[in-house]
Amino acid sequence: MKEEKIDFSIVTVCYNSIGTIEKTIKSVISQTHKDYEYIIVDGGSNDGTVELIEKYKDFISLIISEPDNGIYDAFNKGIGLAKGRFISILNADDTYNSNTLELVLESTKAHPDALIYGDTYFIDEKDVVFSSNIGKFDPNSLKSGIGFMHPATFVSKTVYEKVGLYSLSKDLFIASDADFLLRCHKLGISFVKSDFKVFMRTGGLSEVSFYKAHNQYLKALRKNRIINGREYRIESIKLAFKASLKIFLTRKSVAKIRLQIWIVLIALFNIVYKILLFNILKNTFFRMLGFKIGDHSYIHNSTFLSLGKFSIGNFSVINPKCVIDNRGIITIGDNVSIGHYCKIYTTGHDINCSYFTGTKKSVVIKDHVVLFSSCIIQPGVTIEEGAVVFPGSVVTKSIPAFSLVGGNPAKVIGKRNSNLNYKIDYGFKFIK
Repeated sequence: MKEEKIDFSIVTVCYNSIGTIEKTIKSVISQTHKDYEYIIVDGGSNDGTVELIEKYKDFISLIISEPDNGIYDAFNKGIGLAKGRFISILNADDTYNSNTLELVLESTKAHPDALIYGDTYFIDEKDVVFSSNIGKFDPNSLKSGIGFMHPATFVSKTVYEKVGLYSLSKDLFIASDADFLLRCHKLGISFVKSDFKVFMRTGGLSEVSFYKAHNQYLKALRKNRIINGREYRIESIKLAFKASLKIFLTRKSVAKIRLQIWIVLIALFNIVYKILLFNILKNTFFRMLGFKIGDHSYIHNSTFLSLGKFSIGNFSVINPKCVIDNRGIITIGDNVSIGHYCKIYTTGHDINCSYFTGTKKSVVIKDHVVLFSSCIIQPGVTIEEGAVVFPGSVVTKSIPAFSLVGGNPAKVIGKRNSNLNYKIDYGFKFIK
């Protein structure tokens, strides 16, 4: 009789990880989707890690504690014992959200023989998220990196059967995981982006050995014939320069510097835009920085939270003192009237995320919409044509066409006439 496989095998490898592994274990056993097995492969720890793991033995399918030949040997041991249709390797200082398996399962239904990957968020020693890797795999940009992190992968068992396990070569003792991903790509394995998040604590082997890790990655690129000898030499020179900077600039410090520079740029943008008196100058300034502004549209002195990612049609107006959160995409149609003190948000925080990470969803406001003063529009909302939002309303869900809504949260309280012929052209030519 054919053995029925479970959905997931989660493998955690560790060695002397008493300071971090408990959070890893708790993140696994808190999963809302329960069809999984949990395997821990310990390398013979002597700091109390094994005793800590034993506290959770009722929730762990298999515990192995014995010397190994390095982290990738431990990976291979866990994979060899795994029974799940998909296998993930969650290191002893990384964690999941409680809905991770639930989200991955949705992706596996349409892609049973793929490599599923998600987003990685980097956390420091104080459990503060300071940076992320939320990119997508791009086969044309492999010299710059794979686009996602290995801990944020769920690999079909059939992929391991086709590609093989992790190399134990001394030339890849840090980058064997990257080499595995490159081999998957070369053999035509599908890489599928999912919505789940993995939280990765900085300070791992590849982080503290930046040059060695990236040099081995370049060797893996050449080994898999993704770059040639000349490209390898050029990239090696670039790496040497990056490594010299890395001595002074850690991942965390770079993230902080980038954030501060961005905050200053946005502040300067808002100062300059508000100083410009004439509407034609304001709109020209907007367009220079990637905004799409229609004819006869007026954006009076409000506050923007980013550059670009904003479009407004013809004969529309945004009155003063609004907050426009264009960190996500905002699309506004023709003949839209937005009253004073309105706030349009595209970003927020995931309150169920274990590290309170940010979320980002587009907002769409269609033709002839009216937002009276002091409305709040939440991320992900679409306001259909001709809808009206009464003063002070908080819109949390999309609004049907030509409906009248009000309240907190906003609810449909009436219907608007759908025969609308007006155009809005009452903005001031200049503002003080």
